[in-house]
Amino acid sequence: MSANSIIADVEAAHREVGEAVGNGKPFTVTLIEPGAGQTNPWDPPESGDIEHGGIVATIGTVPDRWIDGTLIRVDDELINISGAAPQIEQDWRVRMNGLEYAIQAIRKQNDGGVVLRYNLVLRR
Repeated sequence: MSANSIIADVEAAHREVGEAVGNGKPFTVTLIEPGAGQTNPWDPPESGDIEHGGIVATIGTVPDRWIDGTLIRVDDELINISGAAPQIEQDWRVRMNGLEYAIQAIRKQNDGGVVLRYNLVLRR
């Protein structure tokens, strides 16, 4: 079984779970990639934010062993998304249910060097 077919299976599982708990609709989020900055603060930004919408997600619970009270807190939220999503960076944001969240931590579930799933710890 190839890595791409495993990623497709993970994506399908997220969609199925989302449909089961989302009133017939998968739960989706938008990943917001910050645009290129500016060389000088008085210059206009080189480009705006890039939005990657329709990313299927499931909500999880932050494991107690991850909570350290500073980087990851008890009130943070956890979402899981397929590895088919764009490669996520720490400075990205997530929009779900009309609210934007900062990414506090990214945990990748790898298999043979291929990301199958991202676990994102979010904070408002």
